[in-house]
Amino acid sequence: AVQLFPKDFYLPFLRSESPFAHITLLAGAAGRACFVLSMAWGTVFFASAAAEEGGLCMRVPLFWASWGFVLWTLSMFSGEMWAYLGWGTPVVWHDPAILLMMVVWFVYIALLHLHFSRAWGLRSRAAFAALGGIFALVLSLLADFGPFRPPW
Repeated sequence: AVQLFPKDFYLPFLRSESPFAHITLLAGAAGRACFVLSMAWGTVFFASAAAEEGGLCMRVPLFWASWGFVLWTLSMFSGEMWAYLGWGTPVVWHDPAILLMMVVWFVYIALLHLHFSRAWGLRSRAAFAALGGIFALVLSLLADFGPFRPPW
């Protein structure tokens, strides 16, 4: 793989004997799936004419966003424990996957705060769920596809 992506950042291989390695992988994949479902339902609500507060279309994307946030948080913290056991440090700041994972986490914190504070209207929150899902999907997969390095 180094020959195909010579400028990519590779860390030494961690042992996957730890249960944290498996929790990180499974919770991260499930969190991504929840974010995609939230994005799809947010798009459905944004494109529909329904505007009532208790409508099914708005409860569903926020349900999936909430579960995605919980699973993503579990994935982040189990990944930190796995990294601590393998490298002796919970965060390697030069790893783009970790930084992008934190950005996705903050996007969903913002979505949940917007929902619970009711600072924006329903259509705005649905648009944020739809665009936030696309943003989260792109950022969470970007580091997995190869030659992405931060400029520093």
